[in-house]
Amino acid sequence: HMLYVPKKPPPQVRWWIWGPVVALTNRSRLAKWVMVNCGQFGRCVQAKRSLKRICGNRDESHVCKHDQVDDCVDDLRRGEWTQMKTHNCEPTLTDSQVLEFCKAGILRLERVVPDEINRRVYEYLDEHPIREPSELLTDEPWFVENVILNPEAAGAIRSLLGKDFGLPILMSNHRHTEPSPAMKWHTDGYHERSPLLNYLQVFYYPQDVTRAMGPTELLPSSHFLYSISAFMGHYENLRNVYSTAAPAGSIFITNYSVWHRKSASTIGGKARNLMKYNYYRTVPPKRDWIVEPEFDFATAKYGNGPSHPLRRQTRDTVFGSEMMFWLSGLSDSYYAMGGQNWPHTNKDAKFVDTPYGYPLTPERERFPRPDWAEDGAGIPDGSRSR
Repeated sequence: HMLYVPKKPPPQVRWWIWGPVVALTNRSRLAKWVMVNCGQFGRCVQAKRSLKRICGNRDESHVCKHDQVDDCVDDLRRGEWTQMKTHNCEPTLTDSQVLEFCKAGILRLERVVPDEINRRVYEYLDEHPIREPSELLTDEPWFVENVILNPEAAGAIRSLLGKDFGLPILMSNHRHTEPSPAMKWHTDGYHERSPLLNYLQVFYYPQDVTRAMGPTELLPSSHFLYSISAFMGHYENLRNVYSTAAPAGSIFITNYSVWHRKSASTIGGKARNLMKYNYYRTVPPKRDWIVEPEFDFATAKYGNGPSHPLRRQTRDTVFGSEMMFWLSGLSDSYYAMGGQNWPHTNKDAKFVDTPYGYPLTPERERFPRPDWAEDGAGIPDGSRSR
């Protein structure tokens, strides 16, 4: 599983100095590093102990002997030693719904977690009021079954990330009990602005959340808005803000790069918990969700109507179409000519025929991608012009 095994081991330094530091940031990197260094220095006993402590109970055939160190390191590099758990189920989203997610970056699922589970989660968080209650992922199977593998949420995630998607390995809880001002607009660490969708960020409310409790606000379609928090942070009342005020048991699936913030809360007393976790892609993208026979890539509505006040005019059509092509496994064929051509098919203009430039028709050969577009200099190519 490529997302969890680094291409190179950490720097070659003494494991007893840097090991604990690396362990706090990436357990699989530490496991690989221990094997590499303990093998090089002949410390196989230390390697066995460290690896079993880090990776848990493994099949005895995988416990490293002195002459198996290199084989174990190769296994680690191939991803066979990673702890990532995966899940597969039937997809539940249609072509149109996948496209809507490409455009908005938000999917709302109300009341999908049972009330009894919401109550148990809320009580658990009262007993464990910490920022990262990740033990829920390992010690509470009822939570995994009803929240992490919730059928409605899992079906949507399967549609967007493909089969055998990786399950969360970190659980965060943004808990507030007192009135507080709104946060600054921000995106979470190491976000990427691109048409690729390799992971999803999910929000879950185990209790009812009203506007007075300070629900998270999202900025629809902002996953393609390139900016930095220092510039965005001074904005207060933006147009088209999406509030996540919702009843208990609601789940929001989002593009990781969507701009968001906690809104102002004006009441206290009852805790407002917002649980946040990620899912991950493990397979190449392809169109294996629910296919609509009438869905047409040539005429689909890729834009969101009026341009967002913080984004370049009409760019939403390019961004949305490119992500839809990528998710469908058609990224090699994607090309946007620019101008009044595809994918600007939803403009309020009196076209007398289908716009030129649709990349999956024979006419595409009459408008080949110019050489200068390959190195990122070409404005018409959506993914390289941001």
